[in-house]
Amino acid sequence: MRKLYILILSFIVVFIGLLYVSSLKPSTNQFKVIKQSYGYVYKDDKRMEFDLYSKDNSSIIENVEANSYYLSYDDNKNILNNVLVSKTRLNDYFIYKISFDIIKPIIEELIIKNGKLIIENKDFIMNVDVGTISILNKEIKQLEFRDIYASYAYIDNSLLLVGINIELANNYNRISNLSVNNVTYTDTNLVIDGRMYENEIDIKSIIPKYRYNSILRSHRKIETNTLFIPVTYKDLIVIKGGYLIITLDGCEYLINEFDFIFNDLDINDYPNYIEESINVKA
Repeated sequence: MRKLYILILSFIVVFIGLLYVSSLKPSTNQFKVIKQSYGYVYKDDKRMEFDLYSKDNSSIIENVEANSYYLSYDDNKNILNNVLVSKTRLNDYFIYKISFDIIKPIIEELIIKNGKLIIENKDFIMNVDVGTISILNKEIKQLEFRDIYASYAYIDNSLLLVGINIELANNYNRISNLSVNNVTYTDTNLVIDGRMYENEIDIKSIIPKYRYNSILRSHRKIETNTLFIPVTYKDLIVIKGGYLIITLDGCEYLINEFDFIFNDLDINDYPNYIEESINVKA
């Protein structure tokens, strides 16, 4: 019995020692992102957020006092204000959530095609391509609807947005387009009247002619208030949420920011959309 007790005690001591040594392991400060589309409707108190993924359970980027944070695009480099960093764990990665005050556009819609998050401190300068960003800052009439949600399907080895299910509150005669974050389009020939589908679908079994890059802007007559509106792209990109603009009877209507996916994305599910940070010693 005494030998068993000593053996168990030794195991506990070794385990605690390994945990301590592990905690001393230096951070690599290497990060990954899921490159995606972000869409915001401007409001003074709104916040923006990017998710950075790392195998490290600690990093200097968590200490906002020790860093400067920027969003770079084209020839612009905007400092990010009131930055907060939180952290959560998802499977084998830690997710560092970088949130900050929204950037105010000086035009009606700021479209950033290749936004880069830059973090600078005394040790290194890090930059990573986060994706496309659209910030809308103009008055568009809000669309009234009874229900709305998204459908996703596997394309390019990942679950991507392929359709919007909507039940309109009012009657309309025709639809011309629906866009999400100014990066998607609609082939109006593929719109389905009177049906709403599940969150995860096989788009080809529902619309055999569906092609993700099919775009047809001509208007189409609609018969009911319930519609499945396919989403198409010039370039495939991950969309977790954002704002929608739909053209009905020749008028544009806004559906304010909407979360299609509420949970954090697992980086392992998006192998073709991963961008790695580039770190340079300061």
